[in-house]
Amino acid sequence: MRVVLANPPWIVDGRIGVRAGSRWPHLKTKEEGNYLPYPFFLGYSSSLLKKHGFDVLFIDAIAEGISVERFINKVVKFKPDFVLIEVSTPSLEYDLKILKKLRER
Repeated sequence: MRVVLANPPWIVDGRIGVRAGSRWPHLKTKEEGNYLPYPFFLGYSSSLLKKHGFDVLFIDAIAEGISVERFINKVVKFKPDFVLIEVSTPSLEYDLKILKKLRER
């Protein structure tokens, strides 16, 4: 079984979103610097799935700085059976739009 675990892009008006590993998901300001929390739950889940024989693609699109289109292309190219993404209340509408685009592809 092929599974994608992802922290998808969250970019609004040039500001990068922080949801994974953050107690307060938000869009970063330039004053916050370059720190981006690691999505530990996705990382742990990825390792556990691999240990049990799953074919896993782990994508931290925020840390990689990739666009929505590039993210979708990576997922589509992998041809997963399941896609699981990190979401937060502030990013939910944005995340659902990405999933809709992904499903259309």
